Amino acid sequence: EVQVERIVQAGSILRAVLIRDLTAQRAAEASLRESEANYRALAAATREGVIIHDGERIVEVNDAFCSLHGTSREEAIGRPAYSFIAPEARAAALAAISAGATAPYETLAQRADGTTFPIEAAGRPILYGGRVMRVATIRDLSGHREAEAALRESEERFRGFAEATGDVLWIADIAGRLEYL
Repeated sequence: EVQVERIVQAGSILRAVLIRDLTAQRAAEASLRESEANYRALAAATREGVIIHDGERIVEVNDAFCSLHGTSREEAIGRPAYSFIAPEARAAALAAISAGATAPYETLAQRADGTTFPIEAAGRPILYGGRVMRVATIRDLSGHREAEAALRESEERFRGFAEATGDVLWIADIAGRLEYL
């Protein structure tokens, strides 16, 4: 980078020339662009929703996040991060975000149409665009909850059948340990 300044001194016109080597700065900028491109590729490849926010406003989301919440990337960016949490769960989620919690926690998310669904969220600080931000992953727990409910229902049906029969019913594992009587 060359910077030229005109200087008038004792009636004479002088020129001050400053030459600055930008090689290291350009290399750092290229490295940052490559790192952000790698993040985008990784975020696009995962089924989990990924969000980057500055503690309040969303600055980046992946396609999975948009799909989970029924929104577009353009609609999500700039919104408060907590706006995708169900109103009844916001206080706890905001407390986790404010405390900088990194352990996964379960909460209730809200889609653009107002419906809610259970999620597991986990966040941590990252350096993004030269600033400290927070990245969070969002995993939809709806399928897990449905499987748990189906298992409970199946166990209740089995228990009802076993208790209704007049026969003695016992189940043991392969080592002969009694599982059910």
